Amino acid sequence: MTLDFNIDDARPRDVLFGIGLHDSTLAIVSTEIEVKQALVEMAQTTWAMLSKHSARHGPPSIYDPSETHSGDRYTVLTLDNDLAQTARWFHTAEGLPEENKLLDRLLEMDFYFGRFQDQQGRRLTAIRKAGGFKGTLNKKGLLQLFGDELRLIDEKTFQLDQYFDMLIDNAQLHILKPTQFETICKMEQAILGAVPKNLDVIVQHVPFIHRQSVEVYASKHPRAARFLASIRQNGFAEDVDQHQLMDACLAWKIETECSDDGVVIVSDRTMLKFLKMLDMRLYEGGFGIGPKGQFEATGRSRMS
Repeated sequence: MTLDFNIDDARPRDVLFGIGLHDSTLAIVSTEIEVKQALVEMAQTTWAMLSKHSARHGPPSIYDPSETHSGDRYTVLTLDNDLAQTARWFHTAEGLPEENKLLDRLLEMDFYFGRFQDQQGRRLTAIRKAGGFKGTLNKKGLLQLFGDELRLIDEKTFQLDQYFDMLIDNAQLHILKPTQFETICKMEQAILGAVPKNLDVIVQHVPFIHRQSVEVYASKHPRAARFLASIRQNGFAEDVDQHQLMDACLAWKIETECSDDGVVIVSDRTMLKFLKMLDMRLYEGGFGIGPKGQFEATGRSRMS
């Protein structure tokens, strides 16, 4: 995986430092050259971590909204993906206002970001959740060395992190911390809001499923909405045979009823299991010896 940006060619003088508020408002904060250089080093460290992860574990996987994410995991999204809509706006937003009263906005601050430019004029946006940055503000007992003497720091103090949670170039989003990406970009709200649009695509392949019952349920249940987003993104509803699907529902004890016009209505009691099945998360195991049974995959990746 490559970065559509020369990370070693980022010019500190062109770096912009900004903050994002809880309502996703962005603002630029004036900084001196030393801070800009530190931001460049953070971005370089982040790309080194992503590259190391790729060397160890293979190419990054595409971010999957139904996966349970924890820790570092290199995932990507192209900027034209609907799931990258908020990140795309963070990267492309122009005419951002300047924030001159940072201390007054701290309670509203959700993340901070650096915006970089290389010699070819390409842009890179790097974003970090602001927990550590704000965490040192009210700490007491911070010391600084003046000559040979330690002195207590009375001024308000901020601390940059060692790396960013994600990098955004002009082609795609490179995610190091998927959980932070989901929080910063408010993915749960976005995925819930995308239920009708995702169903528009899915029902083209399974028109025999009662759309309204699925939409009502998924609009109220974030986990179900995530399965729908994943089913659409991965194309799991394509080439689904109705008879085979009904046989699978019977095998997995998914409650359904069929209307007079042949539309399949899934019971709310088993709707989540039905969506898990479409999202390729239910499977049967057993090889003649040892335990047999039905299982649920909490994580999965396509091998062919």
